Amino acid sequence: MVERPRLLSELDAAAPLTVLRGPLGFGKTTLLAQWLHADRFDGAVGWVRAATEADTASLWERVHDTLEQAGIIRPTRTNSTPMLARLRRAIAGSAEPVLLVIDQFERITDDDIETDLLELLRDTPQLRLIVCTRSSRYFRPHRVADLDATLVDPRDLLLTVEEITELLRSVGLAADRRRAAELHADAGGWPEMTRAIALALARPASRRRRDTADTADTAEAVSAASDYLRDRLLPEVRDRQRLDFALASAVPAEVTPELAEIISPGFPGATELRRLEASGLLFVSMSSGGDTYRWPAAVRRVLLAELNERSPDLARTVRIRVARWCQQHHQPGGALRHALDAQDQALIIEVVEAGWRTLMERHRDLLFQAVMAVPRDVISGSTRSLAVRDLVLHQPDDDVLNVVLQPATDSEDVADLARSSSVADVLDTGTALLHVLDRRGRYDLALSQAGVLEDVASAARGADNDEVAEQVAGTATSVGVIRLLADDLEGGARALEHAYNYASDIPNARLSGDAAGILALALALRGEVERARSWLDRRGAATSASAINRLSGPGSAFAQTALTLVALELLDTSAAGAALADLDDDAPFQQNWAFAAYARAQHALYVGDPVGGLRILDEVRARHAPRAGVGSTAGPLLAATEAELLLACGRGNEANGVLNGTHSHHPMLQVGHARLALLGGQPAAALRRTRDVTSSRTGGRRTQLDMLLIRGIAHHRLEQPRSAADAIGFAIRAARASTSLRPFAAVSRAELEAIAEHLDPADADFLSNPALRAVVPVFPRNVGLVRLTGRERLLLTRMAAGESKSQIAEHLFISVNTAKSHLRSLYRKLDANTRDQAIARAGALGLLQPDARSGELSVLIQTNGR
Repeated sequence: MVERPRLLSELDAAAPLTVLRGPLGFGKTTLLAQWLHADRFDGAVGWVRAATEADTASLWERVHDTLEQAGIIRPTRTNSTPMLARLRRAIAGSAEPVLLVIDQFERITDDDIETDLLELLRDTPQLRLIVCTRSSRYFRPHRVADLDATLVDPRDLLLTVEEITELLRSVGLAADRRRAAELHADAGGWPEMTRAIALALARPASRRRRDTADTADTAEAVSAASDYLRDRLLPEVRDRQRLDFALASAVPAEVTPELAEIISPGFPGATELRRLEASGLLFVSMSSGGDTYRWPAAVRRVLLAELNERSPDLARTVRIRVARWCQQHHQPGGALRHALDAQDQALIIEVVEAGWRTLMERHRDLLFQAVMAVPRDVISGSTRSLAVRDLVLHQPDDDVLNVVLQPATDSEDVADLARSSSVADVLDTGTALLHVLDRRGRYDLALSQAGVLEDVASAARGADNDEVAEQVAGTATSVGVIRLLADDLEGGARALEHAYNYASDIPNARLSGDAAGILALALALRGEVERARSWLDRRGAATSASAINRLSGPGSAFAQTALTLVALELLDTSAAGAALADLDDDAPFQQNWAFAAYARAQHALYVGDPVGGLRILDEVRARHAPRAGVGSTAGPLLAATEAELLLACGRGNEANGVLNGTHSHHPMLQVGHARLALLGGQPAAALRRTRDVTSSRTGGRRTQLDMLLIRGIAHHRLEQPRSAADAIGFAIRAARASTSLRPFAAVSRAELEAIAEHLDPADADFLSNPALRAVVPVFPRNVGLVRLTGRERLLLTRMAAGESKSQIAEHLFISVNTAKSHLRSLYRKLDANTRDQAIARAGALGLLQPDARSGELSVLIQTNGR
């Protein structure tokens, strides 16, 4: 074995008590021999190996003889003094330090020996005791708390990748860190197993083929080491029933005494676990919840192979038992893993139906395996399983859609349903359907389903149905999210506040934290900074109280997005960037995708990278196209953002095309319309757009601020200073109440300062905020905008379609000369001399776009200031 400096230094520490605890083959004795051989202890040494089934008297006899041989105790023929007293007196009188090593301490059967040894240590400062044991029975931390003790546990004894690298070199193999890491994964760091593989790799046959370890050699070595382990380990368990238990106990990664009884009914599994651990074959982890046992990784692999070979029926039975135990203990990942190994399709469906949300969040790879393992026709009778299958595979299935859209409660009275035993299934299945409808962009149906679930959840809460209290809170959160996604921010916020209250009543910190984080995003989207901060604080309190990772859980992506938007409202782009760095774009249901894209694009806009923001939008739209249509929040939200980014680039016509597209009349785009009119040189049109600044049902406070600021700048450009000051003053007072600064960075700084001369001093002082003074204006003062008449738009359409002047004249019922006149006007506006130049220029300005149905070019509808 290679030297292990990190462990040798533990022995050098010279603590009065050192315990080396680890299973068979973990190198305890070898390590201690290395340390002593290097003369790292200056004093007398006595080494005792406990005999099988040793008791106190026999051990003290061995210690006495050993210390006598070391010259610590003088030989005597007779002595009536008790053995322990003689040892204490002899060690206390020693002129040099005394080291007593007791090996194989797990063989001791008398509990008094530990007490005697600890008392001996306390009474004799010259003594140092090192114990090697496989068992956790003795020298537990609480028993040696008053001593300076070094406890080396099995994890400490495992070989590191660096030590395995040295081991491979020591047997004559050229080895790098990658090969050592592979071997570490194979053997789990177990020293004896690792050494066996290294020796197998170093055999002459392998060396003749090549001087390094490749995959084939490693597989051969692992196989050889496995045979070695069978010979070494299995004889430790000779009784057939005990052997069956040992093999079965390798099925779960960890075994508790309770699970041991489930694995082998009628067999004293808990007792056998302690016996196996005492013999050094099992690790044990001690916690307040009780002891947990596990086999070393390499040993477990050998035992599982042996179980499958000797008794495949027993292997399947045990896996089913373990799966059901995991399910009962709310471990859906473990339950599904063992159900898959057992190839029990009915059990797989049962586990998926019960734990699909957790599986989607934490075990998506396993869930994918489950969906692939069960044929579609087998799950066709389960709406929830079909919905989960649809979510996992991302493959639209019209037959599945027909099934999942069947209303679950049309013929049920909601109050009766809320008290019935089926309410849990209704809520769980309905929530799965919400996710399916979201993925498909069917928000009309999703809102209908959400309304039904809202009624059922509310009635269940009113009925004090404690059995579904957590589901009620979870369903309310899912309903709130769907409303946010389905263009109903206000309804979503109300539902999420209900969800938070439901979860707080239980109480359930994870659910209340999720609801608070998502609600914070709903408020941040509307520019309600202080309220968003308040809900983020509630989320922080909930996650801290429950020791939940602040960046984990279904609500974490929404909360991180809210943090970003709040930071941007305060013009703190550094904090916004830090929040974005922690944002997980690969959340289980990817429901935050549009809000995350919006936050990333807005951050790009305010750090001066609008082109990067446009790239972000293009990428996410390509992945989530069905979820950005009419009826979604994503469609208008991203369209409004795209228009802003285009305006920041000075591409007025392209922005105009976006603003007059599918979502033209949506409230979220009205600020864009007003801004385009202002930047396009039409302040009067901008005023008309901003006339009713309180009408937006989805824009909220931020829309009002944007509109007031645009209105103020428009009045200024129309040389109406008093009206400009009124609008800007109103905006400043609203911003002061909400602490929102971002809208002020979207208008001309110079024009704001000019208007400030007419403001009250307190309002004018607001504009001197350091964050505002430091920001670079987001938009240019003006953008170029080519405006075409209706006739010119028609000409451009025909020309782009390849028609000649005479064909254009014929289709428009005008003379060829009139057509030529219109074309000359069109060329002049486009700064072009030829047809090709005109078409190219129109395309660059965004006046032309591919027709979605035919692939031909069509003209974007342009407005004349409206």
